Amino acid sequence: APRPPEKPQPPGCEEREDPPARPPPNGGDEAERQLLAGPLLKRCSGGAVAVSPRGVAHAAADGFAQGLFWRRRHVELSTRRILYWASLEEKEGGAAPRGQLHIAEVDDVALRHREVNIHFAAAEATGRRGRQRSSLSLYAASDEEALRWSEAIRDAAAARLHTMLPSGWDVGGMLSSRGPVRRVAKVELSAEAVQVVQHIVDHSFICKRTRDRRGQELPVRLEVAKVVCVQNVAQWMAYSRARDRVKEQAAATAAMPLVPEVLTGTLGNSGSLGLLDKAANEHWLFHGTRVAAAQGITDFEFRMDLAGSHRGAMYGKAVYLAECSSKADEYSEADEEGLCRMLLCRASLGAILIEREKHPAAPELEELCKLRYNSVCGDRWAAVGTFREFVLYEGSQVYPEYIIYYRRTSQADLLQAIGTIANDNDMDGVRRLVPHAARLAQTHPNPQVKYRISLLLGAHAATVVPALTECLRDDTALRRRTAAAALGHVADFTALSRASVISGCEDARGQEKSNPVAAAVPALTACLRDSHEGVRRAAAQALEQIGSSAASAVPALAASLSDTSEDVRCAAAKALEKMGADVAAPAVPALAETCLKDSNTSVQKAALAALGQLGTAAEPAVPALIECLKNANHKVRCAAAASLESLGPCGAASVPALLAVLEDSDVGVRTKATTALGSLGAYVSSNAPAE
Repeated sequence: APRPPEKPQPPGCEEREDPPARPPPNGGDEAERQLLAGPLLKRCSGGAVAVSPRGVAHAAADGFAQGLFWRRRHVELSTRRILYWASLEEKEGGAAPRGQLHIAEVDDVALRHREVNIHFAAAEATGRRGRQRSSLSLYAASDEEALRWSEAIRDAAAARLHTMLPSGWDVGGMLSSRGPVRRVAKVELSAEAVQVVQHIVDHSFICKRTRDRRGQELPVRLEVAKVVCVQNVAQWMAYSRARDRVKEQAAATAAMPLVPEVLTGTLGNSGSLGLLDKAANEHWLFHGTRVAAAQGITDFEFRMDLAGSHRGAMYGKAVYLAECSSKADEYSEADEEGLCRMLLCRASLGAILIEREKHPAAPELEELCKLRYNSVCGDRWAAVGTFREFVLYEGSQVYPEYIIYYRRTSQADLLQAIGTIANDNDMDGVRRLVPHAARLAQTHPNPQVKYRISLLLGAHAATVVPALTECLRDDTALRRRTAAAALGHVADFTALSRASVISGCEDARGQEKSNPVAAAVPALTACLRDSHEGVRRAAAQALEQIGSSAASAVPALAASLSDTSEDVRCAAAKALEKMGADVAAPAVPALAETCLKDSNTSVQKAALAALGQLGTAAEPAVPALIECLKNANHKVRCAAAASLESLGPCGAASVPALLAVLEDSDVGVRTKATTALGSLGAYVSSNAPAE
């Protein structure tokens, strides 16, 4: 049916060329192309009629009052924008569009018969006066045409968002034509992905108590029940813009590097959660929160006006994040089913201002962040020995990507679980729990808890050792170091592994059978060549605890006496000391030629102690030991005298040097020399010079 002629536009409804449009949201570089075009009615955006009830405007679209509410426009849908002109002729004449709205900002597309109502997440300036428009109503000539336009707009928005959002997001579900557009989706992760999150939670768990726990029992583990991925389009776009801004600012700021680095950043396989932008100093960090707050933050955003309302705000109104899952847990509350919630967030830290004061000046820190920095590291670890917190005064620099649902595990529950899986020979369970328990055996603040866990691991050594040996090959240095140290604990708590000497007729298979930790010796030996100093040191210390059952590691330990780290050299010398004379004899040249000339006193003392335990096997080192009696450090001279005392007949040649030491300025050295002379006297020939 022919439409009535358009009536003159009421005041305020005229539309002219737009003011310059804001830059389009971030996205792909594909050239813009047209998808759909044609004449449509557009609801008037100005004047008194703009506030008329929608039902009245809808009814007037086909009636005599059409001109009061609607204007005929030539509308085009492209891959990036919705544009309109007064007519096709105006567009072909080269005129700029009277309105343009970015397709990536589509928040809702509602279809009511022939009327297509489009809502946008962000308002944009259109029209002669540059009014902020957050919606657009179009009226088609038929129901079929309206459906075609609504579906085309949905599809264009989905295609555009696919170029701007992380891969794997359910953009199709958000923009499904079966219902209204939902720019927030929450997708539960698979069991495999949950294990990845469990790994990062365990990796970043440090058993410490602060006043923020408010008397709650300190858990020994956080067991992840499920993980939900938050797909919030508006928040992601705001975060992406903030991340790009931080990246530019950080490149121009010479900030001090954070030492040690962010704990979650030391995990080898966290990349499966999503790639991070190193240029923006982007990291995974935790945010503990209450049940309702977790829902609000992921649906909308972090509200700065509520910062500190739950536990206080030492560094001012900001978003507070933690590198340790155990710290974030202090701010979480359990529901009636015992489930707690914390958020795993992306955070663009950029240039970090490190604050180590016990009582920080929050206003000054916030002002510095506005001028030079992008975030603050509240180093409570350095200030009071607790945790580091990361503080961001701009909420858009944080994106809460995952909601972690978890339960707190008590000490009793963990010990019972380890005992059960060990008795059932449940290797999957062993691999899941034992590495975490091994770390607790080293770091828990309660010595009784450490002892109980170590004792339990030692009691189930046959099951525990294979799991820890597997961890020695892990990509994460912290996990390798923890496993090596745990094997040392297990060896210490295994009665047969504490034997100092194994019969020479016992073969390697017999040693492994009597001492289950001996099976880990090859992997520990390989760790002596690890690129991480802490792993090498822990491996040498574990081999020390295993003792003579680690005979095959002697060549590698001898090589470690030349390690670049003095701690590793010292640990290697101590390990050789525990091997016994028959086993460690091949390392005597390295001990004498390398360690006794070491610049570090601790390394020299460890080597002297090792040589003293080797008896007659250390005879080639006697000249070097005599030379150590002249060392400038009295502790080295004292250790050299004690070592010579233990050598028996082969130490007789040192008697003249020991006699000279009786004139030493240090009373401890003189005492040791006297004791050594008393022990060696029986081996001195009759023509030896008298005192």
